[in-house]
Amino acid sequence: MRKIRQYNDTAVQWSLLVKGTGEPFTLEGKTIRLFLKSLFATTEIEDFTIAGNTIGWVYKGEKQEHTGVYTLVVSVVDAQGVMVTTDTCDFVEIVDCTCKVGGNDPAG
Repeated sequence: MRKIRQYNDTAVQWSLLVKGTGEPFTLEGKTIRLFLKSLFATTEIEDFTIAGNTIGWVYKGEKQEHTGVYTLVVSVVDAQGVMVTTDTCDFVEIVDCTCKVGGNDPAG
């Protein structure tokens, strides 16, 4: 899990794939709700972009109120009203000092 320093702006890119096939899960033209969950709070991310199967945004340092491990959750509703929700547990850990930064980022 990637460990980032609290209060630093961090660019995030999350590409979604179809479980089982590994094919891109297209997000364009669908209603998307994106959340960051920690032990203390769930925050909806509203200022994001969509490109194919990738969601991108900047996690502003000023919004990083709590240190700890975060889960990233997305709910997708298609034109027929079918909802799909998925997450990535242990998405990132926000740490309180630079000497704790590091870890690995399996997404690249």
